[in-house]
Amino acid sequence: MDFEYDVEAFESFLARAKISKDIEEQIGLYQKAVDLVTGPFLADIYADWAMIERERLSRTYLNALLSLAELLNKQARPEQALAVCQRALDYDLTFEAAYALSMQVYHRMGDRTSVIRTYKTCQDALQRQLGFPLRMTLTFFTVA
Repeated sequence: MDFEYDVEAFESFLARAKISKDIEEQIGLYQKAVDLVTGPFLADIYADWAMIERERLSRTYLNALLSLAELLNKQARPEQALAVCQRALDYDLTFEAAYALSMQVYHRMGDRTSVIRTYKTCQDALQRQLGFPLRMTLTFFTVA
């Protein structure tokens, strides 16, 4: 039988991205990997094995999005980096690393208002979703 397993393809793209020395190739491979994800892995199956694998793949997906956004930011493509951060937040509203990178991108762009707005959005999301306040340290700039 000839078949394709999207998880296998996803992990293959990520593995190739991690070993590539070319930043544009890395961006392309990360993009191909994250484009395969359309939602949580086997969302309608509640078996223990599926929940464990779903959690692992969710973390891997979010880390891939973060890596992609960081690469785009390094390549001075801030709008694309912000769009990828937003995609991560659409998937997991409590993914602090995406908020932090968004704030760094906005800071690099000189958009102080968006930095503050993003910080407050993160704070509200964590309070609402997890019931505790934000403890993120803003070390790369000062918010008054």
